[in-house]
Amino acid sequence: MKRFILKNILIALAMSGSASLLAQGAPRLTGSVKSAVTGAPVDFGMVIIFEAQRRGMIGSDGTYDIALPNNGSFTVEIRVDGLKPSRQTVDVRGITVHNVTLQPMSIAGAGVTIRGDRKQDLSRRSMTVEELNAVPATLGDSVSALTSLPGVTRYSGGGGGGSNMYGQMTVRGMEPNSNRFFVDGVPIQYPQHFFGLHAVVANPLISTIDLYSSAHPAEFNGAMGSVIQINTLDKVEEFGGVVEMNLLSGTSAIWTPTYSNTYQNGQLKKERNGYFIVAGRVGYLSLFVPIIYELIQGEELDQVPNYWDYQIKYKHYFNSRNSLTLMAMGAKDWWDVRLSSNFMDDTMDPLIHGAELDTDQMFNNQMAVHKYTTGKVTNRLTGYSALPTYINNFGLNHDLVADAFRDIKMRTMPYEFGIKDELFFDYMEGMGQLAVSAGYTHYRFSQEGDVVLMRELPESGEIDYLKEDSLFYRTEVDKTYTNNLFHGHLSNSLTFGGLTVIPQVRLEYLDRAESFVADPRGLVKYEFPSRTTVSVASGLYHEFVQVNPYMFNMNTEFANMGKEVKPERSLQNVLGVKQELGLYTLSVEGFYNYYYDMLRDWPHEVDGKLVPVKNTGEKKTIGAEIMLKKDALANVNDYFGWISYTFTQSEERDNVPISVDKTGKGEIWYTSPYEQKHAIKLMTGYKMGNHLFSAQFQFYTSHPYTRIIGSVEDEEYKEYMAEKGEDKERHVPVYSDEPYTEHNTPEFQLDIRYTYNAKYKWGNVKWYIEVVDVLSMFNDTYTYTYYYNKPYSKSNPKDLKDEGIGTIPNMGVEISF
Repeated sequence: MKRFILKNILIALAMSGSASLLAQGAPRLTGSVKSAVTGAPVDFGMVIIFEAQRRGMIGSDGTYDIALPNNGSFTVEIRVDGLKPSRQTVDVRGITVHNVTLQPMSIAGAGVTIRGDRKQDLSRRSMTVEELNAVPATLGDSVSALTSLPGVTRYSGGGGGGSNMYGQMTVRGMEPNSNRFFVDGVPIQYPQHFFGLHAVVANPLISTIDLYSSAHPAEFNGAMGSVIQINTLDKVEEFGGVVEMNLLSGTSAIWTPTYSNTYQNGQLKKERNGYFIVAGRVGYLSLFVPIIYELIQGEELDQVPNYWDYQIKYKHYFNSRNSLTLMAMGAKDWWDVRLSSNFMDDTMDPLIHGAELDTDQMFNNQMAVHKYTTGKVTNRLTGYSALPTYINNFGLNHDLVADAFRDIKMRTMPYEFGIKDELFFDYMEGMGQLAVSAGYTHYRFSQEGDVVLMRELPESGEIDYLKEDSLFYRTEVDKTYTNNLFHGHLSNSLTFGGLTVIPQVRLEYLDRAESFVADPRGLVKYEFPSRTTVSVASGLYHEFVQVNPYMFNMNTEFANMGKEVKPERSLQNVLGVKQELGLYTLSVEGFYNYYYDMLRDWPHEVDGKLVPVKNTGEKKTIGAEIMLKKDALANVNDYFGWISYTFTQSEERDNVPISVDKTGKGEIWYTSPYEQKHAIKLMTGYKMGNHLFSAQFQFYTSHPYTRIIGSVEDEEYKEYMAEKGEDKERHVPVYSDEPYTEHNTPEFQLDIRYTYNAKYKWGNVKWYIEVVDVLSMFNDTYTYTYYYNKPYSKSNPKDLKDEGIGTIPNMGVEISF
């Protein structure tokens, strides 16, 4: 298999290189592209020549130059964001000049390109909606398709498993809570429903998704890890919609342009002045998943999560320079779990038998954006609110469990209200672009109910946490904390020939902490005439724990901390080389990120106030990503896809003295639990008329885990069961003081998908069927498993073969009109 993949890569590269050599002295198509709105050359775009299967980029001076294999008539399409594409037949004889002036969109006010707002391409991976929909094993979800990209994995925790099907998303070895998610530049607190099943934004509303793995630009705040930006549709030319159904959920969306009446020469004329979109998804796992699970596993499954979401977007163009966008979106997830005897086995702690968990999370977000634009200046004013609510009712009902863990009821509401103004100014035509922003965010974090707190750090690993009354206590809270963050950024993009320099700075002030932070960041890149680009980015980053909603959900008092804690910090560095070879793009990136002032458990007093943490932790991630991508031409039978390899090494240390943490880790560096050292990913597809065949293969090493070195018998449990007439034992595991030193065997997964697109006059009907983990029967993966009914021994714990749920079929239909 490896030789087959390598052979095809070499053939593809050889063909691309040969085509370039043959093009020397061959016919050429050259020209310039201008905008009819500004009259100036465009600074970015694409030229596609279909019959020759050639693609070229429009340079920053608005020109292009593409070599062709022969003279003849060619269909030439020129695309520039925000402008109407041009598609013409051009007769090429020798060196042929084809100049084009692109018109604005037909709706009033559209078509003005935001100059100076081009996205950073280093450490950024973008996926179009076509690519997102082609990736198998996503169960119909666009955000899950990001796991096909280098550096992205899922973390489900425990046992060393490295599954990329479920779990929270980790990028370049960082913990999931360090990631930040945005929809059209506005933050959302959770991007996917339970376990990453589906995005909270319906697929038909998504146009592209941008993933900034690290060293992201200064326009984003609050992220120490990656930034995921979901971009929604921003153009509607005619009435239409989509209805999609698969085994897990149903999705629908409908959109229509809006019109205004105008008079020209005394004649009434309708002119489009905006659009209206409504979309949503509802999950119905309880209908089909239990049936499929029982067929595969032979066991009943009667407890599954439920969810739904909605999105409403409206845009109105007042004139050629002013527009207003309004958007509301929300989601709800709920799941009631009862750990009955049917779900218990000897690998689960018997004290959690009968446990109950009722979890309910939801959010309702709103945003309003006013945009004013001319040929050189664009101003975007955004106001938004994010209103999430998390309800968790939890109880361990066993008689021997500590009182602190019984009947816990908790509601948290980390609300966020913000306003920001962004200005983009193209002050030197194609050479100098300035971006400035200023904003204010008000955080109103509330919590009601019960909180379980630790009195002190445990003295050793031999602690029976569930029974230790002296270690934990429960208290009732009904508190609201407010924080105010003032923020802004400055970015100046300067281009001289092939050289681009972008100095940036991020500025923030948090009132409760009385802390002002100025983070310099920057990017330098040089693009050679051979389409080779060398880039380097570096910068400082920070995160205030007081306004981190994930930390607040863990402990209310994080939002109440002031100067006693400093912001967590990091220095992030990325070096990249990119080579474009026709439809192929080869990119190599190396990264080194150093994190410091990380919060670690260290209960201490500051001015008579108990502070549970200190800024003592450090972390460093180092790695490299290599990716070869092949784009497909539109409306042509062609293949596409990408193959990547990622190496990641992630280490951390706590710097907590032994007087506080009895494990004695102190200044010892240990492997991060989120490290996935090696990963190979291949995603490929082939379009043939109405047919699309796609497949995804992944090979990856496991996440590390901590080994068990002994056990302590629970005599109280044995006596308790003896009184009930049962001879049962409970042995509490003792974990090593050397964390995350063990790995399980690497895993691999193959997923395939077939899509048939039937085209009709009124629209399309797209049928698809996919098979997840086709090779599961040959994939001998193991999970580090401990049996509570036996004492520690050479055979307990042991690596237990992971049966999982095996090969999963999924099918669906999408009707668009």
